[in-house]
Amino acid sequence: MAAVSVEELYAQVNRVRENPNLPQQKGNELSHDDLRQTVKGARSALISAIKKAPDGAFAPQPDNDEGEEVWSIGEIVGHCNEALISIGSGAQELIGVDAGDPPAGLRSTSGPRTMSREEALQAANAFDADEYFEMIPDDERLDNASEHDFFGTMSARAWLYFIAMHESDHIYQIRSLG
Repeated sequence: MAAVSVEELYAQVNRVRENPNLPQQKGNELSHDDLRQTVKGARSALISAIKKAPDGAFAPQPDNDEGEEVWSIGEIVGHCNEALISIGSGAQELIGVDAGDPPAGLRSTSGPRTMSREEALQAANAFDADEYFEMIPDDERLDNASEHDFFGTMSARAWLYFIAMHESDHIYQIRSLG
């Protein structure tokens, strides 16, 4: 198995409502290196989407035609960083890795807020998948699991995969702003 593309991740995101076990099923198929490459590819695609976005996508956005809130790119990136800290620490807890506090750059850019293109790029670059996966052991602990209210039984491997699934959803959100 190889790394999963952002396009396939996004297609899976849209199927999760019908099959909440999808992150577990797909994530368990991947090796440590495939997980690393998948997460790294998603973050790279996020950075690419930020670079290609129109200038107006960094300003506060009006609600859509249905009256639903639309996030600016800064809000999306801040949310992705916040989710990365939360999901990543959950996976680390399952495998018994104490990584300490998240990197200061990641921590300081977590939480939705308006950002310029430069700030959004800096926030997106605050996460280094290679460095992160150096802390994650490539052994049976990746299969340690716990119960989740929506997803069911989730292994650390599945949670790491879900990081990429989550980011792919927001990459498409950024692309829709353009």
